[in-house]
Amino acid sequence: MGGFTYRATVSFADTDAAGIVHFSNILRYVERAEAAWLHSLGLAQFEALPGGGFRGFPKVNLHSDFRCAIGPGEDFCVQIVPLEPGRSSLGYSFRVLRGGEEGALAAEGSFRLAYAEKLPGQHMRSIPLPASLLASLRKEYGK
Repeated sequence: MGGFTYRATVSFADTDAAGIVHFSNILRYVERAEAAWLHSLGLAQFEALPGGGFRGFPKVNLHSDFRCAIGPGEDFCVQIVPLEPGRSSLGYSFRVLRGGEEGALAAEGSFRLAYAEKLPGQHMRSIPLPASLLASLRKEYGK
């Protein structure tokens, strides 16, 4: 699986009473990987705008299957592969692998993100993806 890879180690604080990573923390790992991936493409998950507004990538869809446990002190990686972008949305599939890139599949799924903007005194609204992002996706992934 190509794409972007994020590596980390499980902290004891991320585990539950059974000594395994709680599923919600797996999704937090994916979100950290997403932030690093967007940063590698020259974007931020959230951008404050002058005057109090903001622009960013709220999540609008999630699918996830959990396959095996990860425990404290274990290395893992999150692999992200972009899906075909829409006019104002960006999707990606993910895999979380215990032990690194050749490790056991711990979770897999996909996210869909809207690209949205909230200006002062207005409701949040979707906006077109930046041309720079689309160019980066084409260059890096052929999307």
